Amino acid sequence: MKINETIRQKRREQGFTQEQIAQYLGVSTPSVSKWENGNTFPDITILPALARLLKTDLNTLMSFKEDLQETEIQHLSDELYALMKKQGFDSAFQTAMQKISEYPTCDLLIYTLAFDLKNGLDLFVIQNKEDYQGELNKLFCRIAKSGDPLISAQALSALIESHFGRGEYELAEERIKQLPVSSPDKGLMSARLSMKLERYEDACELYESKLAETAVDIQTILMGMTKAAIRNERYADAQYYADKYEALTKEFEIMDCTSRAAQLELAVNRQDTQTCLSIYRDALDTIQKKWNITQSPLYKHLKLSETQIKNYNVDLLPAILKEMETEKELSFLWNNPEYKSLVKEYKNKFSRPSGVVKEVG
Repeated sequence: MKINETIRQKRREQGFTQEQIAQYLGVSTPSVSKWENGNTFPDITILPALARLLKTDLNTLMSFKEDLQETEIQHLSDELYALMKKQGFDSAFQTAMQKISEYPTCDLLIYTLAFDLKNGLDLFVIQNKEDYQGELNKLFCRIAKSGDPLISAQALSALIESHFGRGEYELAEERIKQLPVSSPDKGLMSARLSMKLERYEDACELYESKLAETAVDIQTILMGMTKAAIRNERYADAQYYADKYEALTKEFEIMDCTSRAAQLELAVNRQDTQTCLSIYRDALDTIQKKWNITQSPLYKHLKLSETQIKNYNVDLLPAILKEMETEKELSFLWNNPEYKSLVKEYKNKFSRPSGVVKEVG
C-alpha cells in the first residue's frame, strides 16, 4: 500500500476528517487532500506526529515492510524469469534491483532474485557479463552475513564459484573457511581448491571422504524409501529399493554387515523367520571381522586411526543385540530356539565393561 492510501485508510479508521487532520497538524486542508491523492507528500518533520495521530508506526505509514512472504517472493521469481525471456536480461536485472531496494533487509528476496539472475547469466547470451556478475557478487556479499545459515552458506558458495572463475584462489580459500562444517559444499569446494593448487593428495582425501559420506546418505534415503513403500503396501517397490540398497552397499564398499539391512525390513514385515535368521547371522558373523575402509582403492587416502578401524564394526554389536531383544516388531522371533541361541552366542562372545568393547574368551 502506498503512503497516500495508508493515510486515507488510517484517517478513516480513526474517524477523522481531512479538516481535523489539518487542524491537528497545523497545515491546510488542501495539503491533506493532496497527500491522500498522491500529488504531494507530508513534510518529513510532520511524519512522527501524523503517525501518532493515526495510531500507527512510521514503517507502516511510509509503506516500509521488512519482509515479503515466501509465496510473494516465488511469484516475483516467476515474473522475473518470464521478463528475462520476453524483454531480455537487463530489463529483468533492473526490475530485480528495484525490488531489492524496496525490501533491502529481506534476505530471502535478495537470495532468490540474485540466484535467478545468476542462472540467467548462465542460460542466456548476454553482453557485459562481468559487470552484471560484479553486481551480483555485491548481493551475495550482503546475504553471506545473513542470520539464516542456509542463505549464508549458499551465498558463500556462489562467491567461491566466482573466485574460482577468476582464478582468485586465495579469496576462494578464505570463503571456504567461512562455510560451516555442516555445509554440503565445503568438502567439494575444498577438493576443487586443492586441485587448482595442485595439492593432489589432499584432493584425493577430500573427494574420497565426500564419496563415503554420500554413499551413506544414499543408503539412508533408500532405507527410508523401503520403509515408506512397506507402510504403503507397495511391496514390489520396497523389494526394488532394498535390492538397490544392497547393491549400493557392495558397489561402494560400505560396511558389509549393513548390506542386507533393507532386506531385513521386508523379511520382518513378512515375518519370514528363516530370512531374518539368515540376515542376522550373516551380519553378526561379519561384525567379528576387522573392516578397514582404507583397504579399498575408493578410500585409500582416508586417514583413520587404528582405534577407528577396530571399532567400525564391533561398536555396532551392542546396538544390534539390543534391537534383537527389545524391538517389538521382532517379537515373532523371540521364542524361536535358533534365534535365542544366536543372541546368547554373541552376548557371550562380547561384553562392554566400562564402555569398552572387548572379546571374551
